[in-house]
Amino acid sequence: MGGAGALLGGKFPGISFRDLDAVGVGSDDEALVLPDPVKVLRSFGVIVVTLEELLEQVQEKVRTPVLPLRRAVQEFVRLPKRTRSLQLGLLSLEQYRERPAGRLARVGITVIMMGQKLGLRVPTLREIGLTAILTQVGRVTMKDAEFAPAEWCQERGLFIEGSRRLIGSTGVGLGTALRTITAAELGTKEGSVDGHPLTRMLSVAEEYEYMVAPMPDGMGMQ
Repeated sequence: MGGAGALLGGKFPGISFRDLDAVGVGSDDEALVLPDPVKVLRSFGVIVVTLEELLEQVQEKVRTPVLPLRRAVQEFVRLPKRTRSLQLGLLSLEQYRERPAGRLARVGITVIMMGQKLGLRVPTLREIGLTAILTQVGRVTMKDAEFAPAEWCQERGLFIEGSRRLIGSTGVGLGTALRTITAAELGTKEGSVDGHPLTRMLSVAEEYEYMVAPMPDGMGMQ
């Protein structure tokens, strides 16, 4: 208590408060406006960080709620249309590809951008992006599978295993149905080619990510 009192009532020469010259500091000011590149990078970073926590839960076989990730994806798909080129630029950030969560997020963002080109609305973009990300979580259930090609994961049933670990904590609804269908179809070579439209979109995004990833995690094509 004495130490706290000395801290509160003491004087410290050379140390003073600095005025914050920024919009949005006071309650009467306008909301802080971030530049578009910061908005896009922040939104994508939130997806990656949230996904990393989810992947840890999947590995530990504990209850894995997806609501935080759903909110993160929702924030991303609500970014202004003028930021689409910046969203595409996220795929050039190699440091995200080097993290399992970053790789999964990149595939999800690729599927979202494909949906944007098709003119899909925000709720649908959120669901297909979330599904594309979560369909891949089975990769973390086996060593050395995080960056393996889809065929390798198919042979070991990893997409089905990921869906199985999530289904007990995600309830029922469109999202769960989409993830179950996509995981089952992506788990076979035939399904990834002739299955649900979302399965085929995810299959293309998966293959693209593997093709452009640097060796030894990918083919290194540019």
